[in-house]
Amino acid sequence: MPRTQGTFSVAMDELDGYIEAEGPLLEYREPQLGKSDLRIGEHAASLMHDGDTLQTGVGAVPLALGAALRAHRRLKIHSGMVTRVVRDLAQAGALDPDARITTGVSLGDATVHDFAACDHRTWFTDAGQTHDIAAVARITRSERGVPCRRAPAVCRCLRRAQCSRLAAAC
Repeated sequence: MPRTQGTFSVAMDELDGYIEAEGPLLEYREPQLGKSDLRIGEHAASLMHDGDTLQTGVGAVPLALGAALRAHRRLKIHSGMVTRVVRDLAQAGALDPDARITTGVSLGDATVHDFAACDHRTWFTDAGQTHDIAAVARITRSERGVPCRRAPAVCRCLRRAQCSRLAAAC
């Protein structure tokens, strides 16, 4: 397993057990893209601006979105996982060269794991940081100086208790 940068760690005494083994890391195989996936990705990319922050996932639609965002610039990543999308955006020059890629997991093939381990911007941390409502609110609030204009969209995805914390953070 490659060594990565970040604050995430697990104390050995917190584990019930573990197995040490030599061999390649497990790989995630990306799905094939269909025409509707590509159309959705292109439409979503048309709503994003240079400098926006991306939270990505797995599946055909995130892959299609990543492909459609390659011409964007200064994109930032604050996501639970680094996937092929993030690696491909970095290789296309679409990511902000000065912004940290905040993530918790590397999910993909060996080239994705190598990217996550070697790119100086990649910072691994726990889910309390990658999925923190206040952190999402700060990202939403800071983009292009428009106060909380995306908060309602974020709120639709959250439980009510989280929404009130998001609104308070704005």
